[in-house]
Amino acid sequence: MSEFCERRSQVQLPRIPFPAIELIEVRRILARVCFDCTAWLSGSAVNPDRSGGDIAAQWQNSSPQVAIIDNLLTDEALERLRQYCWRSTIWHKSYANGYLGAMPEHGFACPLVAQIADELRDAYPAILRDYPLLRCWGFKYDSRHKGIERSQ
Repeated sequence: MSEFCERRSQVQLPRIPFPAIELIEVRRILARVCFDCTAWLSGSAVNPDRSGGDIAAQWQNSSPQVAIIDNLLTDEALERLRQYCWRSTIWHKSYANGYLGAMPEHGFACPLVAQIADELRDAYPAILRDYPLLRCWGFKYDSRHKGIERSQ
């Protein structure tokens, strides 16, 4: 599937003249097109917790409860998620400091995100228990700008 998407992204389409009102409608429709090359992986998407329980303990003992997890995703999952984000036309919400956001209801919903959510519960049961993923979002920004500001 990813080879198909790779070839599709390199195809040059002919320019077709449209009356202005039709062009607005075409742009509205095309703005929702998404290249979904992120099917459920046959292998794992989330690396196993190799901290010996340290991550869960850090989360349990911090206030607010925060866990820092390095190398969370497998190399394949990270690459597929990056490709999905780079190629997708889901980025409609702009924010200050030069970044864009996408929510599931606007297209940031693919099988890989669901797989990551499922595997996170398995990898970190003391933190996530059996809670479902209720909210997720993605952000990307131009590195020449400030990006997302961290809350204090």
